[in-house]
Amino acid sequence: MKRLVLLGTLLAALTALSFMLTNATAMPGAAPSTTPTPQVFLPQVQNGACTTHTALLTLSAPTAVRLGDVVTITARLTNQGCASMGLPLYRLSVQPDGAQPLFDPASPSPVEHYVGIAPGGSDSAVFVLHAIRAGQATVSASASFEVHLGYPGPAYWAASSAAPIIIPVGAAPSAARSAP
Repeated sequence: MKRLVLLGTLLAALTALSFMLTNATAMPGAAPSTTPTPQVFLPQVQNGACTTHTALLTLSAPTAVRLGDVVTITARLTNQGCASMGLPLYRLSVQPDGAQPLFDPASPSPVEHYVGIAPGGSDSAVFVLHAIRAGQATVSASASFEVHLGYPGPAYWAASSAAPIIIPVGAAPSAARSAP
């Protein structure tokens, strides 16, 4: 039994490595895209019909944030493929425009969900931050998850990332003046 688990783990690692090496191309001078695109994973056949698996991660956040606001950022993972996904682990990265953090926490903890996502389904993680300084931050997200090739049966790890968004944080509005 331990050999089967080890073999399954090795197969998943090799599959992930193959995906990374196949898709690790860079185009010098190309501008980064701000449009999220579905991530395509290894071709697979399940019951003679499934040929590819795709997932899309999108990020949403408020566009108007003031110093002191509580900010809710949502990362939504949509299964656009033909195989089930499971155990999504969401990560949020916040890069401030300067050396000081704009939000608390500066590095939000990952969020893991112990759920399965059927083809066509979705799951989301919510990150709650507190705006502690004016400026702007670039926020990006990624999610890793299992792709199940049958149940029970083999699975491999895959990942998807969302296009980064910029969140400006304005100064707090000045207190209203009292009438004389």
